Amino acid sequence: MLAGDNAEAIRVGTDALALLDDLGLDRLRPRALSCVGTARLGIGDLGGLGGLERAVAESLQLTSPDSVVAYVNLASALIELGELPRGFELQAEGLRMTERFGFGSYVAPRGGRAGHRGLLAWPLGRGRWGRGRVRGRLRGGHPPPGGDIVPAGSRLHPAGAG
Repeated sequence: MLAGDNAEAIRVGTDALALLDDLGLDRLRPRALSCVGTARLGIGDLGGLGGLERAVAESLQLTSPDSVVAYVNLASALIELGELPRGFELQAEGLRMTERFGFGSYVAPRGGRAGHRGLLAWPLGRGRWGRGRVRGRLRGGHPPPGGDIVPAGSRLHPAGAG
């Protein structure tokens, strides 16, 4: 999936899900569901959203730290598809899960704290549209659909922090 071979990721992930079911390893299913769902979306199959939603549901039922990954993957997919309110809501829930499982430093920027300026708590996610800008390019120099949202004042923003 991360190497860009979504078809292979779907095949291997689907085989892994069957093996996990055969072995009764339910605790590992959410991660596999998340990977397969993300890979399906990567080839344009919107059915991948269902896999991501199942990953969230199963990880919550298991009280698993994988709920963080599941929430973040589903939120990112929804935001990319333009479902901003629901995506931002799920990002916020993902942030709450990081705190629940003690991952606060995992999402906090260097010198910052989670929930203040962390990756899941950008001003845009809180409806402060005037504080962000759209920018970005895909490999090859082509702009992504809708651009890449980066908060104004971020060190990643073209104007830099300030």
